[in-house]
Amino acid sequence: MERRSMYNQLKAHAGHGTWLDFCRNELNTCSQAANRYIACYELVRTYPHILICQLTLKRIMYFKNEIIDKLLKECVLERHHVKFL
Repeated sequence: MERRSMYNQLKAHAGHGTWLDFCRNELNTCSQAANRYIACYELVRTYPHILICQLTLKRIMYFKNEIIDKLLKECVLERHHVKFL
């Protein structure tokens, strides 16, 4: 969870071109991987009970759209409160 939060905070303070370079040069990762962590962080931050399922980042991201759709249908989330990548 800490890495996801860190990436989210770092991206908020960087511009687009800066973010790409920062990921590559400072974090030694690609921006797509960092963005996946951020998207997962946003989902978990909005719906923390998802952690109880003990899904991996890979599984959460694979089923992200289905998870969001299910939560929206059950009125757990409102679209304007969630920003997903």
